[in-house]
Amino acid sequence: MTERVFVTGVGIISAIGLNLKETIASLQGSKSGIGRMNLLDSIYKDEIPVAEVKATNKELTDLLEVTTDKGIFSRTALLGIVAAKQALADSHINDIKKYRTGLISATTVGGMDRSEKFYKKFQKDNSRGRLKDIITHDCGESTERIADSIGIRDYVSTISTACSSSANSILTGTRLIENGIMDRVIA
Repeated sequence: MTERVFVTGVGIISAIGLNLKETIASLQGSKSGIGRMNLLDSIYKDEIPVAEVKATNKELTDLLEVTTDKGIFSRTALLGIVAAKQALADSHINDIKKYRTGLISATTVGGMDRSEKFYKKFQKDNSRGRLKDIITHDCGESTERIADSIGIRDYVSTISTACSSSANSILTGTRLIENGIMDRVIA
């Protein structure tokens, strides 16, 4: 059993920053990411304040250099890919296959944004709506997209335990390393 586990890289994309540097600056400046919904579509758009990442799906797709010919990416998958790639760069991991590497994705919504697009059309006319939109709803689908995008094959798992998802993914990753199941884990 490994005695200690270390964090060697960080990736973050949030309502207060598109990367670690922006997020730290926002925290130090006491900047809130909560406000009017601008990028997401909801009937509550003008009623409920939200914390949304300040980048459109198109901007995220361009940033990641992914194209729609590789399939439909939910917003959850796009955000996860950005954070995972940042963590890999920060930890200077260039060869993902060099060691047994796992991915544990923490999420609560999966590809709900794609499902909402489907149901909006489907409710008006049950012969409309693209079924491809709802296959991204499952929380594990976004995890598979993240794993595929960064080349992880050794261990892939999704944790969806509401607000505790991220903490649980870090804990699970630590246990996988401590017990010699994985050499490193992106959580």
